[in-house]
Amino acid sequence: MTYRFDKSGKRILKDAIKDKLVVEAEKRDAQGQTSISSQRSTGTSHLVQTQRSSPNQKLGRKGQDADLSKPLRHIGMAIAAVVIMVLMMALISMATSMLEGLRVKNSHHSKAPAASRPARPVSQRAAAPITNLGHWTKAEVLKNLFAASQKAHNAKNYSSENALLKNLSQSQPAETKALLTKLIAANPTNLKYQWQLAIVLYHCGSYDQAKIVNGKIIQQLKGSHQSLEIQGLAYSLEGKMKARVGRDQEALQDLTTAVSFFEKAKLSDLAFVDTLRDIAWLELRTGRRMQAAVLFERVNACTGETDGAEPASPESFMMDNIR
Repeated sequence: MTYRFDKSGKRILKDAIKDKLVVEAEKRDAQGQTSISSQRSTGTSHLVQTQRSSPNQKLGRKGQDADLSKPLRHIGMAIAAVVIMVLMMALISMATSMLEGLRVKNSHHSKAPAASRPARPVSQRAAAPITNLGHWTKAEVLKNLFAASQKAHNAKNYSSENALLKNLSQSQPAETKALLTKLIAANPTNLKYQWQLAIVLYHCGSYDQAKIVNGKIIQQLKGSHQSLEIQGLAYSLEGKMKARVGRDQEALQDLTTAVSFFEKAKLSDLAFVDTLRDIAWLELRTGRRMQAAVLFERVNACTGETDGAEPASPESFMMDNIR
């Protein structure tokens, strides 16, 4: 038989041992309840409950029935944001491509050659047919060219009138001078015919006679506020004749005076573009590049000449070297 003894050496009975074991067990249970209540007071009760429900799990981890809706919702929102960004980038790229295509198309259309552009309506073209016109006699050429020059004068397009009279001076100088002399005799106060005779004499090379006729016009109209266009034409011809012999400064003064008369008469630049062109070339010859460039631009503007246009005018070629 085995006996148990206490610390003092006294033998412990069997019933006493059982009672002691029961007391120790009750103490342990009391200590466990105390620890559980302390854990609940410190906010760790969920850990104890989890431990009890699933003893195999580690402390602090949730069970298999934990709520997964929040993580899935966040993942779905992130995927949706990525998809929206990709769609927006695709739309922006498509819009940019469309705008670029329209810009290129418009630029090509604006630069299209005249041959590729649609033809004007028939109603805008000349009404008279251009076939089977036959031939003019020499007298008919003189008559019709002179009539065209008179139409240009009446329309106040003096540059066109000058070109027509120059053509007559080169093709039929004697006949043209005789016609104008006859008209002046019949209309002695008509200064238009006197100026036309002076310009014809100038184009024929009869400079001394042209100077005499033109000088008379200037003397008759000097200080007058009438016939501004005729005064402008007379001073323009005077400037041409002085520029021909190298008197550039005097020529510039006369040509500038002519422009002032044309502007007082409220004429468009196209009406006296020849005078503007003469001034521009004289300014260039005397070294005033800036003044020449301004006038060349003015000439090109009224004649429809633009940068890069083909064929380019002499003024446009000169502008490339001035810049």
